[in-house]
Amino acid sequence: MGFFGYWVIVKGASDDVLRGLGLILRGEGGSPGWSFADGGRDLPGDFEQIVCRCSDGGGAAAGAYVFDSDWAVVVAAREGKPAATVVVNEEAARDEGLNVVNQPSAFAEWTAATTPRRLSDDEVHEVLSQEWTFAEEAVAELFERAGLPAPYDPLERTEVGAKVVIGRPPPPPPRATVKGIGAEGLGEYEAPLGWMSERFGLAGEVISWRDARFVPGVGSNFLGIWDRGQPQTPVQTFPKTERGSQQLFDELHLLEEPLLLEILALNGLGGLERPLTFEHTFLVIRRLPVRSARFVLGRGRDYIGVWDRTQPAEPVARFRDNNKGQEEAEALVYDLLFEDVLSHKSLPGSRLYLPWKKPKWIRQRGRGSVKAVRRPPGPWLISEEDEDDNWRVDVVRGGDRPRWFVYVFVEEEQEDNRHLWCVGASSTLETAKQLASHDLAQGHWKEVPADVPRDLLSTVRWLLATSPGS
Repeated sequence: MGFFGYWVIVKGASDDVLRGLGLILRGEGGSPGWSFADGGRDLPGDFEQIVCRCSDGGGAAAGAYVFDSDWAVVVAAREGKPAATVVVNEEAARDEGLNVVNQPSAFAEWTAATTPRRLSDDEVHEVLSQEWTFAEEAVAELFERAGLPAPYDPLERTEVGAKVVIGRPPPPPPRATVKGIGAEGLGEYEAPLGWMSERFGLAGEVISWRDARFVPGVGSNFLGIWDRGQPQTPVQTFPKTERGSQQLFDELHLLEEPLLLEILALNGLGGLERPLTFEHTFLVIRRLPVRSARFVLGRGRDYIGVWDRTQPAEPVARFRDNNKGQEEAEALVYDLLFEDVLSHKSLPGSRLYLPWKKPKWIRQRGRGSVKAVRRPPGPWLISEEDEDDNWRVDVVRGGDRPRWFVYVFVEEEQEDNRHLWCVGASSTLETAKQLASHDLAQGHWKEVPADVPRDLLSTVRWLLATSPGS
């Protein structure tokens, strides 16, 4: 899931005005007189009016809303009136129903009248014309080019890739020190970044910064990346801003890619220059390590490709290097892995199934409330399988060692196709049935006929063949 939320940048509005609009003060940014304040997760119906209110009384303001990191809308105002609206990833925004006119020239004019640095029409268009993986990065780029960097402290302790923890969270790892990461001999290196500990993770491997060739950190008035092979000065520097930090991450990942290719065992695939899947991929909602997958996704010199490890000389398929091409390549990899992994998954033990039932909305009672949930049509399968470290399931009930795996075919409401999901696994058959029942499986479980071949692919194909419309 990406980022949802909105925030405003204002000049001239009092803290009381911002609080009265339901905003949470973040503080002054890198330009004196310009303050940042955060709103909620959802786009308010009066978003434009909120931004205009922030610019009342001769002030200026800009507000940005980001939807799932897919697209963003930026509204600029001056002296209580709207001045411009621009959209990041406009096509994606229109697909979600946003209907606004992009006004890059008007935004450039707003910067000329209000911000520390005037943007030209071409500069605004340059940012908006790109396809951004994370729309919030485009917003930060736009604002920083106009001289409006957000509040940022590179030494602040933050977590990268923080996970949801159930129960008491473990203590954070010790904070990195110059000595601890072996950075004493790096010229102009003053401190590790706030998110750094003495080790970092890459594709499931834990690596000491002491052993890493490239080391990020903080200089006197910049963020930088140092190369231990050329320790006199940083090999790359970035602004000491939030956007500079994002750019540092991007460049560090590029520099680490040769090591990443080696860890993922992708360095023997002809033409593959950059990986596009890290650590694992999800297949029927089970985790498949990339280094164990026969078919892998990657980027070549000017294309996105699909590689077969049994034919490593060149990709078996190529696609355009854009979002649509990547989606098509991902779909092909999924289909190929589905056939390969499921055909090799032996089911020597019991196989129980529930036949297809028409999808149905069911009223389900919770704590003090009633909600409607859609029962998956199925068919359902409970299979007895050996534990597989190369194809793990996240949800395990009734013990630590899964033995009984629960699968179901689900239908997307707006699509005429079915997807196989593994909803979890259990150490006992009884708990596996309870797990299926929790997801609204109903009926009497039957044995899969003995003449159905004992592999997962043949079994699910037989189940589909018994369902209406197959």
